[in-house]
Amino acid sequence: DVWQRMCHADVLGVKPSETNLLVTEPLFSCSELKDNLAEFVFEEMGFHKYCAVPPPLLAYVDHKAWDPESVLSRTGCGILFDSGFSFSHVVPFYEGKIVYRACKRIDLGGKALTNLLKENLSTRQWNVMEESVLINAIKERSSFVSQDLREDLLASRRRGRANPIRRRYALPTGLPDEDRLGTLLDEPGGSA
Repeated sequence: DVWQRMCHADVLGVKPSETNLLVTEPLFSCSELKDNLAEFVFEEMGFHKYCAVPPPLLAYVDHKAWDPESVLSRTGCGILFDSGFSFSHVVPFYEGKIVYRACKRIDLGGKALTNLLKENLSTRQWNVMEESVLINAIKERSSFVSQDLREDLLASRRRGRANPIRRRYALPTGLPDEDRLGTLLDEPGGSA
């Protein structure tokens, strides 16, 4: 069993009866799944305390600690965009609470961008359609969140070294002391 192995001395080395458990759960998880997990956590595993929260709420709490002067931190009102592998959520907050009836799921996540990169690279350079892990690493290492979208879009149209957003990436060579997923050669610049 995965849970028992996780608590074993070789992995985490914890006794559930002396341990509190924090679990993230999907925004729109059905109540039967929540109840089954709570029953399993307490009755089967015997955890001392248990808390299940949606990831956007944890991101909100983290943001409050990271940037206490922001509008979201001061008022508890704002919108959080939670992008995952297969889909994303737009999550509004009001007075520090999620407004569930206004949450929207968008069936677009990081996987779509990885697949688009695989297709573009495969038609221009080498066939990397079977290299999802490598292309995902390239995407994650060279991506950034724009602080000025209009300016960054204009900068991305410049050619050559005049483009501060352009990145060079060295593919893996297979040598023993190298990163097996390659290396980002250019340091991020622009509005990263």
